[in-house]
Amino acid sequence: MAPTLHETGHIPTFVRRLEFAIRFLSDVAKLDTSFAIYRAMQESDRLQRNGCPSWLGDLAGPPHSLPFPMPHLHSFANISPASCKALPRELRSGCKRFLTGEIQARISLQLLHHRLEPQENGHARFIHLTRRHYLSRIVVPDHRLAVTQLLAGSFRFCGLHSSTTAVSLQRQLCWRCGQEKETPTHVFLVCSDPPTVDARHDLRSALSSRCNYWLPASLAGVPEGDRVRILRGLIFHWDRVLPVARFIFRVAKGWKWFGATFSNDVVESRPGMDGNE
Repeated sequence: MAPTLHETGHIPTFVRRLEFAIRFLSDVAKLDTSFAIYRAMQESDRLQRNGCPSWLGDLAGPPHSLPFPMPHLHSFANISPASCKALPRELRSGCKRFLTGEIQARISLQLLHHRLEPQENGHARFIHLTRRHYLSRIVVPDHRLAVTQLLAGSFRFCGLHSSTTAVSLQRQLCWRCGQEKETPTHVFLVCSDPPTVDARHDLRSALSSRCNYWLPASLAGVPEGDRVRILRGLIFHWDRVLPVARFIFRVAKGWKWFGATFSNDVVESRPGMDGNE
């Protein structure tokens, strides 16, 4: 769920529901005490303080069950318009930090780690949640789906996991060339499989002619971290993403959409990484 929200910019439903309730409480707090709804809220506050079921009591519960910290909801008598206005901001901010932490903690989402969102004009910048550029830039549905699957970790590459004992080295190797671990950067930038090499040659030509960008002829000796940065630079770019999307679709289709069958605890476990870090 986290990758879907992270890439589309949607706020989780449980957060939106709580946000609507807080905004309603803020509107009531601004009313004159003569309004019936204001007096009803005062009665709800009295019931909550006496330990009886009430609307405010129900509202005070959800913030404690959120997967990220939220300030306590004050008694209605002590609620100010300023505090009510700040609560939705803190709610959204905490939600964004939590979802970004979830992305950072998952090995299969390595291409989304510390990603910068490209802009049509100006430099790329970090954005927690937004509708990502490729969802509108890539107009061919199959190409868009292939990029989304790659970024969301749906391809499940054999060499992309955290366990060094549960999976043998032989099972981690690329099943087309057998030279390196099967990772996104190996498959799309290095693998010597002939159809993949042909697709990469066509991508190199398209990038040079349409985007004035020269992809190195060989990245075999380049460290993994630098390869990841190169692949991110191809995808997270306003113009390069178009020929790259066609290339990703072509390779993924030729590889039968990959599909390692390791368990999630082997793939996603990341020792020492806190999801909210």
